[in-house]
Amino acid sequence: MEEVFFKIATKENIKAVEEIWNNPQVANNPTVNQGFEIRKELYKHSLLFVSLNPGGRTDDKHRKLVLDIYNNQYTTLEDKVVRFEEKEKNPEKFFKPFKEICDYCNLGIGEDKKKIHFSHIDLLFINEISQTNLKDELAKGLKDFQEQQLMLSLKWIEELQPRAIIFSNSMARDIFLKYFEFRTDENDPLNQGKKKMNKLEKTSKKGEIRGRISFDYECGIYLLNYENDGAKSTDIPILFSRPLSGTGALDTGSYGRLKWQIRKILEKY
Repeated sequence: MEEVFFKIATKENIKAVEEIWNNPQVANNPTVNQGFEIRKELYKHSLLFVSLNPGGRTDDKHRKLVLDIYNNQYTTLEDKVVRFEEKEKNPEKFFKPFKEICDYCNLGIGEDKKKIHFSHIDLLFINEISQTNLKDELAKGLKDFQEQQLMLSLKWIEELQPRAIIFSNSMARDIFLKYFEFRTDENDPLNQGKKKMNKLEKTSKKGEIRGRISFDYECGIYLLNYENDGAKSTDIPILFSRPLSGTGALDTGSYGRLKWQIRKILEKY
C-alpha cells in the first residue's frame, strides 16, 4: 500500500536545510539568524497550498523548528515541544480555510472513494514576519540562499504528487514562475499587455529540478509537469489566489468561487 504521508523532517532533509543556514556567506545576516521552520510531514496526493515563508515568530532568534500542521504542534530539532504565547500566530487559524476547501471538495464523496486532504508548504523556510524586509534582503545578496531553499521545496512538492497546487502569495507565485522561466502569450491572464512571446510552454534548465509550465485555456488554469530523465509526470493544476486568511484575504464571494473552481478542476484532473 502506498504511503499516505511524505515525511519532510528526515535527518537528510534537516541536514540539507542546516547546511544552507550554516553557509559562512549568510551567517551574520540578521534576517537569516531568525532561523527557519519546516514541516514534519504532509499528506501525499492532497490539495497543496503554497505560501512564501513562515512569519510572526521573530522575538526569539535562531529558532529552528519543525511544525506538525495536523496536530498544531511545534518541536525543535532536539524534539523539544515549543510553546508559543497567545500573541503569536495561531497555526490552527491559518490552516482553517485549507480544511474548509477540502471539506467542500469532499461533499457527496461516497465511502468507496478516497477523500482529499490538505497540505501546506512554504517555498522559503526563513522566519521573517515582514515580506517587504524579506524581499529587500533577498535582493541585497541572498540569491543563492533563496535558490537553495527553492530547490528543496520543488523537490518536496514533486514527492508530494499533489492533486492541485494553490498559491496564496504573489511573491511565491513570481519566484515559482521565474524559476521555470515561464513566459506568456498575448492571451495569457498574466500577460498584462506585454509583448507576445513565441512559446507558452517553457522548461527549467538549471539545477536538478526540471519541469514544464503550460496553460489550460479551457479551464483557465496553469499546469505543472515534472520531467525527470525524459519521463513526464501527470499534469498538476495550479491556481493563484490572494491570501485565504489575515490581512488582504479573499472576500466571501471570491472565496466561495475559489472552492467551486477547485472542486471542478479535481473532476477533470
